[in-house]
Amino acid sequence: MFEQLEGLRLDQRNLASEEERRQTQELRKLLDQLHSQKVKLDTDLEAMNEELALLCQRESEQKCVEELDTPSAEGGPATGVTSPDEDLLQVFERSVEFLKATAAAKLEDLSKLDLIVKEEKELNYLLGKKEILQQETAALNDHIGDLNATQKDMEDEMKTLKQEMRFLDKELGTTNQVFRRLQTQRDEYSDKLQSAKNDSDALRQEFDKVSEVYHQRVAKRQRLQVELQEEMARRRQLEGLKQEAAVVLRQIITDPQIPSKAQWKMQKLVKVLGRGAEADDSCEDASDLVDPADPAPEHDDPQAGASSAPQN
Repeated sequence: MFEQLEGLRLDQRNLASEEERRQTQELRKLLDQLHSQKVKLDTDLEAMNEELALLCQRESEQKCVEELDTPSAEGGPATGVTSPDEDLLQVFERSVEFLKATAAAKLEDLSKLDLIVKEEKELNYLLGKKEILQQETAALNDHIGDLNATQKDMEDEMKTLKQEMRFLDKELGTTNQVFRRLQTQRDEYSDKLQSAKNDSDALRQEFDKVSEVYHQRVAKRQRLQVELQEEMARRRQLEGLKQEAAVVLRQIITDPQIPSKAQWKMQKLVKVLGRGAEADDSCEDASDLVDPADPAPEHDDPQAGASSAPQN
């Protein structure tokens, strides 16, 4: 396509150059014809001027002859003009009229020549203008050549850009596919995240419930630990009371005493053992169980007392 346009431009330039050369040749021929006509008119004008000068000379000679032939006033009456003189005068008048007509024609030709000269000057101006235009046309043709080269470079660059565009379109298609896939994954992850949030809320509620149950159980455990410690303290107290009761029983059995005093100790022992579940009362009973007059009990065989005590 580019080569066809370039060929058409070259053909147009060639046709324009041929037309300009043809017009220039015609103008030169016309100028040569006008110049030859001007030279011819100048020659004719010079010839007419010479004829007019000769006629004027002849007229002056004729007048001199007439003056010589005319008699003076003293010589008598003057004679009339002869017929040859009249003929000569008529010929002179006709010559003058012819010369006037010729001069008028020459003047008209001169005006035409002036017009032709003006046209020639205008033609010269137009020729100069034509040369300037030709130079400008040549410069424009050079510029067109540069533009054509630039156009070719731009077309090559356009082809490269089209290839890059096709490559980028492919990359864009791939990127769009990846984007849609990632968007689908994002939606799936969003659903999973929402489900996880719901599960987290449910787990949080369940955790709150479990925490509440845990705190309740911890409180219950602490309460049970306190009760256990109290129970262990009570059992230790009971264990001590059992050991002391075993000692008292051993003393009662082995120590021969007054029956009333032994009976009193037995009643006191039964009373202490009956209230063994109450720690404070058992402590008071244990303190009351020991007779101030008796010596402090000796734990001779704690294992025997422990073996005689009931096991829980």
